[in-house]
Amino acid sequence: TGESVFVACAPETPGGEESVMYFRVRLDAKRPVGGHEDNMRIVVSIHPALRIHNVLPYPLQVSVLAGGTKAVLAKALTPEGQVEQLHCADLSAALLLTATTSAFPKARDPVTVYSPD
Repeated sequence: TGESVFVACAPETPGGEESVMYFRVRLDAKRPVGGHEDNMRIVVSIHPALRIHNVLPYPLQVSVLAGGTKAVLAKALTPEGQVEQLHCADLSAALLLTATTSAFPKARDPVTVYSPD
């Protein structure tokens, strides 16, 4: 139907070191000519989340930008040692990333974290 939903998959061992995995899932079902359910085409698209693990000893300000426009898609202040889920993308366009800290408050140029080419 083209509707997207967020899905959380719990770790296999509750209380273990694994963390919950997040995905954006989209289901497209298309009826064939003639309307026979046997020939229905179903497409399931699963897009993983972009997550940042801050291993620095100070907070990290991270921004995810759209490749073409450099518009901010997501922004988060990630404390030291923490993991932050930033963005779920359909990966049809490039994604850029900037990261700054109190020690380095100005980022030069965003780096490409994904390019569909």
